[in-house]
Amino acid sequence: MRAVDAIKPHLKKGIPELGIPSLDPLIIPYAGLDTGRNFNASFKNIEIFNADEFIVDKFQADLDKVHLDIGVSFPRLRIKSQYSVNGRILFIELKGTGPADGNFTNVHASLMGNGKKIEKKGQTYLEIEDIKVEANYGKPVFLFAELFDNQEVTDQTNKIINENIEEIIKELEPVVNKVVIQIVQSLVSRVFSKYSFDELFPSA
Repeated sequence: MRAVDAIKPHLKKGIPELGIPSLDPLIIPYAGLDTGRNFNASFKNIEIFNADEFIVDKFQADLDKVHLDIGVSFPRLRIKSQYSVNGRILFIELKGTGPADGNFTNVHASLMGNGKKIEKKGQTYLEIEDIKVEANYGKPVFLFAELFDNQEVTDQTNKIINENIEEIIKELEPVVNKVVIQIVQSLVSRVFSKYSFDELFPSA
C-alpha cells in the first residue's frame, strides 16, 4: 500500500520503466462486446480519463500461493471512444457508428487473481493465470452520437438508454467484466514479466 501511494503521483504520465502506461488518459486500442444474443458492439481508440485518481480500498496478497485480493475505487472516470453497435439490448434497437462519451462516478471494483511462480533465467517470476472481477459501475451517463441519421431520434434514444442504464449494465455485466479482466491482466502481466519476484517483493 505504501508503494502504491509512493508511485501514484507518477501514474498520470505513466512509468515506462515499469511497463505502466499513462493513466490519464489510459489508451486502449480496442474492446468488443458480444452477448451472443443478437447484440454486439465494438469500441476503438478508447481513452479513459482520471484513472490515476484511483483509491486502493484493500490489498491482500498470499505470495506463497500467489493469490491477490484487491479492492479499488474510482471517484470519477470519463471514457471516450469510437463505437460501432448493432442489435437489441432490453427493448432498445441500436445500430450506428460514431463517437461515444461516458461519465462514471463512484466506481468500485474487486479484483481476485491466482497465479504461479515460474523460473526464468535463474530467477523467479510471477505469472497471473486467472483474474476475477466484481464491479459496481454506479449509474453512468452515456452519449452515443450519430446513432441514427435523424438527430431527434438519436437524442431520444440516448435519453432512453440513460433512463435504463442500470438495467442495461446488468444485462451486459458478464461481457463488460470479461473486457475489464483482459485489460487488467494485460497491465499486470507487463510488470510481472519484466521484474522478478525478488525485485517486486524484496522483503518477502
